[in-house]
Amino acid sequence: MTRLATFVVLFGSCSAPAKPSVTPGQVISLEDGTLTTRDAQSIEITVHRAFAQHQANGSIVLKDLTVDEARRSPLGRVARGRAWLQIVHAIEVPEQGYLAAMRGLDDMGTEYLHVKKPMLDDTGMHVKLAKIAAEEHGDYPTALSDLERVYESRIRAYLVVFKQHAD
Repeated sequence: MTRLATFVVLFGSCSAPAKPSVTPGQVISLEDGTLTTRDAQSIEITVHRAFAQHQANGSIVLKDLTVDEARRSPLGRVARGRAWLQIVHAIEVPEQGYLAAMRGLDDMGTEYLHVKKPMLDDTGMHVKLAKIAAEEHGDYPTALSDLERVYESRIRAYLVVFKQHAD
């Protein structure tokens, strides 16, 4: 009976890895924003973006990561996308909105495509169609509408692919 109890104690205690823990209330400056520890398992990343006279902050709350892991997390790109989308919505001149949207999409990237299980992503085609609408036909409102859908798709893709760390 003693051997069985020892077996259960030894193997029962190592069945699940410990979740990373952070000290709540820390505010760490990043090159383009801040990282704030909220509670023992969550960290908020806030980034600042500017275009012309428009400025915006975007954020995301991450869970079960250390501070260093949060700094490197691809989910930081969701915060970038959210900031750029706010800027795009605030710009009244469609041509300027288009330029901001294109810059923001470059900043946001497509790191979600570099995971072990690749996914089908047609957002690149929609960016090309928006570019044709704007640059060849001067139809900036249509291009902006297309690019806003690209933002929504890419944000959703990041959140789905890295869902274990998105709060």
